[in-house]
Amino acid sequence: MKSARFHICDVLQAETEQRHYWRFSLADGAPALAAEKSFPPNELIPPGWVAKKWNNLWQRKINVAWLPPSQVFLRVIQLPVENEAELPGMVELQLEKLSPLPPAQIVWSFESLPTPDSKVRSVVVVIVARTVVEQFLGQLEQWGYLADRLELPLIHELKSLPADADGLWLIPQTSGASKLCLVAWWTKGVLQNLNLLSVSTSAGWSEVICQQLTEVAWAGEMEGWLTQVPRCQLVADGPVAAEWEPVLREWSGAPVVVRPSALAGDLAALSVTRLAQNQSRLNLLPGEYAARYRQQFIDRLWMGSLGALVVVYLLGVAVYFAALQVVKFRKSLVEAQITKLDPEYSRVRQLRARVQVLQEQKNLRFAALECWKASCILLPTDLILTDFSLQQGKRLTLHGTAPAANVNQVLSYNDAMGKYRVGGDSNAPTLFKAVDPYSSRSGVGGQTITWDFSCEINRSEVE
Repeated sequence: MKSARFHICDVLQAETEQRHYWRFSLADGAPALAAEKSFPPNELIPPGWVAKKWNNLWQRKINVAWLPPSQVFLRVIQLPVENEAELPGMVELQLEKLSPLPPAQIVWSFESLPTPDSKVRSVVVVIVARTVVEQFLGQLEQWGYLADRLELPLIHELKSLPADADGLWLIPQTSGASKLCLVAWWTKGVLQNLNLLSVSTSAGWSEVICQQLTEVAWAGEMEGWLTQVPRCQLVADGPVAAEWEPVLREWSGAPVVVRPSALAGDLAALSVTRLAQNQSRLNLLPGEYAARYRQQFIDRLWMGSLGALVVVYLLGVAVYFAALQVVKFRKSLVEAQITKLDPEYSRVRQLRARVQVLQEQKNLRFAALECWKASCILLPTDLILTDFSLQQGKRLTLHGTAPAANVNQVLSYNDAMGKYRVGGDSNAPTLFKAVDPYSSRSGVGGQTITWDFSCEINRSEVE
């Protein structure tokens, strides 16, 4: 897989209580931690840390921000796919069914996971209300941090789970007055269900969690992907693990496997590594924000260099006015020549128009003569042509009479007109583009018929 081209990557975890900042430099394709710092909520991030400068035009820098997961909606779907490039379109077709909000009011992205079947991918769809994203980005802008990517660190932790991750995996977190828990259900190496549960930290939260797990288990049994009580695996450390482990053990009736959770710094390094290797699709930053930030970066560079360009600008103005005088002089010469040639030019245009009229008249006469020739040559002896009409040189209409017994000759005449070629030459194109079927009416006494049909002239061939 081709590596992404950037040299520096900043990662910001913007929590309410405290913000964590990491800077990684990319050396030989591997990220190396260059700086790390924590900021209290009331302290601004130094502009020199996060602002992009001139050297970032050739030494690309990416600012990654982590969206708090408290208002994120997760869903997992299984998609048959032959080409990874087809995934965005296939996911977009599922948004109406997956999203709790209208698609126009959300920001979405996705991350794909492998399955035992190489032709099927488990796709984790991340959906956030657009107002939440815009509010979060507005807060980052106040801190002076213009993000190039908006990610969800829980997805990186989910992707770092073992390949043989069958069972029920829970990754709990505490966010303010709420307990968050990423719940992933794996069976036979396939991620079947993914939820982000949120409950209050007040008493009774364990019963709510158990009830929600039971509901998902019932749904899994109804859908057929859950056939037995899954093995519970808890990804947590210290007090969090001690708080959640008894709850899960009581719910499942079996021992709970406790695994250490990844540190925030490790998740930041993992995020940069996957980004460098183009293994991360998840990006919740709206396109219009990315374009605006890019434009702001360019504008800031120009404004910062304006002072150094003042002298060059003044020299350029002087050269411009000198060149302008030369151009004006040349323009006056050209205008004088145009004024001199204008009568002759008008006369030529008039002659050209007259020639076109004469040519059109000539073409119409030729078309009329060719049509008259065809209608006379091909007319059977038993048919009488009573009317020959040519409308605007485009459509020929023939009227005539014939004995009632010779109606077949009218059909032959109609067919012959459709096959007639210009000048009677067998190698020439047909004279008529289309010939309408003939129509006939019986005359008085039924001994004769009156017939007529129209032909559309092939003007491109007769002119």
